[in-house]
Formats: sequence, structure tokens, C-alpha cells
Amino acid sequence: MGLEELKTDTMEKKAKYDDTELFEKVLVGMSWLESHLREIIQTMVEDADISFEQFLILYYLDHSSEHRITVKELAADRHVSSSAISRKLTYLINNDLIVLNIDPYDRRYRYLTLTPKGESVAKLIEKVNEERLGKFLDEFGRIRTSELTDELRMVSKVLVDTKEIKG
Repeated sequence: MGLEELKTDTMEKKAKYDDTELFEKVLVGMSWLESHLREIIQTMVEDADISFEQFLILYYLDHSSEHRITVKELAADRHVSSSAISRKLTYLINNDLIVLNIDPYDRRYRYLTLTPKGESVAKLIEKVNEERLGKFLDEFGRIRTSELTDELRMVSKVLVDTKEIKG
């Protein structure tokens, strides 16, 4: 099928469901996805005794260019407030997974860095989940997974864009 045929085919497609059916299917689909994702996410981190959000903090620190990030940058990246991030940080700090350092030249900046223990926990969780991802890719396929992540990114953008709409 050539590019022009593909464009024509896409333009001629009609919605499979009317708006009421579509709304119901979106709600049911999101509910199903949310419950299954929560279960999968919890199994990703259960051996480390941390939440998925806490793992993401470790992961971001481990993959940041200088292996440090400010609390404000982390909050912005996660689309949450600094106070919401701070609650998750308390556990990580108290369990020697990260360290919070205040910039001596500008006390407004609070930098997070991984401890050796935090780095090993992040690497362990990442390794286990890379194996799971490999099995997922074998079954679902790399192209379909790439397309799915692109679609999920677009869904996320649309949801953020429409978050302000009130009825």
C-alpha cells in the first residue's frame, strides 16, 4: 500500500463507536489498565521494600548526567509538587538510599544523590525489569511496543492538556 493509499484509507476510517459507547469503553479500559498496571508495578519493586515512585526517584538519579538532581527538578519531571516528592524522599533518606545535600552557596538548592546502597537497589530492580521487558518484547514485539509507547505519550499529553476542563 502506497503513502497516498494509506492517507486515503486513514481519512476514510470512521469511528467504531458513538461518543457514549466510546466514553464507556475508555472508562472501562482505563480502569482495567490502572488496576493491572498497579499490580505489575508493585511486583517490580516488592523485593526492594520501596514504592514504584521511590524506585523512579532512584532510577532518575542513577541516570541523571551528574548523578544528582534538585528536589525541584525531580518534582517538575514527575509533575508533582515539591512537598509530594519530599514525602517519598524521607523514606529513601532514612533508609540510606539517597542523600540530600544543601548547596552551601545557595541554600535554596537541595541536591539529591544516590548512596552506594541506593545505586545497588536501583540496578537490581532495573536488571529484573529488563528481563521482564525482554520477555514482553518477545511476545508483543518491538514495533508494537514502540507504537504503544508513542500512543501512551500522546494520551498522557492530552490528559494533561484537558486536566483543567471542569464540568
